[in-house]
Amino acid sequence: MENHWKLDDAQLVLQLESGTLPPELFSHEAHLRLAWINLNNQPCARAEESVCRQLKTYVAAIGAEDKYNEELTVAAVQVVDQLMRQSKATNFADFILEQPKLKTHFRELVGSLANPGRE
Repeated sequence: MENHWKLDDAQLVLQLESGTLPPELFSHEAHLRLAWINLNNQPCARAEESVCRQLKTYVAAIGAEDKYNEELTVAAVQVVDQLMRQSKATNFADFILEQPKLKTHFRELVGSLANPGRE
């Protein structure tokens, strides 16, 4: 189990937005979880804006602006949104177990957005 699970959703978002989240807790899976959290509270376009804003604030607070990639962040939200629409999961833990490709074949999933019909 990854370290971000030590925090509930609200704590994860609060610490991220305040810049107090230890960088070692913000893994690829935590990034996907942030997308999940935002998509559960708003439509995809607004979730994209929220995740981008949250991450820009976070990387600025920890001095890691060079690690932020807006195109990849937007694509991550879109992939999570697409898979959430097909999912029966009611929480992120079940969702990530149901969609292991998000962790193991993420770039291929992002590529399939740009090239529909491929996966």
